[in-house]
Amino acid sequence: MAILSTCLLAACGGGAVSNIVACDALAQSFKSDGVLITASTPMAAAGSTPEYCRIEGTLKPEPTSSIRFATNIPKLNWNGRFIMI
Repeated sequence: MAILSTCLLAACGGGAVSNIVACDALAQSFKSDGVLITASTPMAAAGSTPEYCRIEGTLKPEPTSSIRFATNIPKLNWNGRFIMI
């Protein structure tokens, strides 16, 4: 549970708007104990949906656990925040 809480708190930090998210670099640059980013895929704009990064990974708050997650992060004007419930 502590790992998940740490991940959530770290993700909710920031506040400054970044210009462009380097989707391909997220898997290599994100480091947190018990969190493994397994995929970081750039997704093209479609209709009214702007382009974004599809992030997939696994949380391991306990050695025997494996919690898969996915989230979409906007490529432009992302404020560096997200919440996972």
